[in-house]
Amino acid sequence: VTTVLVVTTHLSWQGNAYEVQTNTNPRVAQITDALGCIANVNWANEPIFICGDMNDSFHVPRILSCAGFQDCFGERNRAAPPTWPAKGACIVQHRGSQTLDWIFAKGNVKVQRVQVVDFHHEGESPSDHWAVYAEYATPGSKKSACTARRKASGNQKISSSSSS
Repeated sequence: VTTVLVVTTHLSWQGNAYEVQTNTNPRVAQITDALGCIANVNWANEPIFICGDMNDSFHVPRILSCAGFQDCFGERNRAAPPTWPAKGACIVQHRGSQTLDWIFAKGNVKVQRVQVVDFHHEGESPSDHWAVYAEYATPGSKKSACTARRKASGNQKISSSSSS
């Protein structure tokens, strides 16, 4: 049986008062603290997934990459598409499209499929961010990602999605 550690997060918004007043990016400390906590609970050789609204397109991905994590789009040799703002979202201040939502993995897993999910209903989005969806396979998986997902073979297929 393969176990995995899945960590979800929602890091501070880029326009928070502390960041505006101090010019200090609190997400750097937040993700560094999260990595310290992960080190205390992760079993040896257990794959780790960190996913969520990182509210950062540079520092957090850089820190995770330096810690040995790979983003799901990068593993497929694709640039991560924008995840913010979603269509129909109420935006207070638009700073252009950005990739703020991520799925990172570390360990013996491989991305099978990845996409940003364009989901809305009657012009409304459930979030101001688009969700990121990724399917991963563990070694020894004998089925294709699609077949494994349909047959729900739990220890051979890992699906993960992230959205705020």
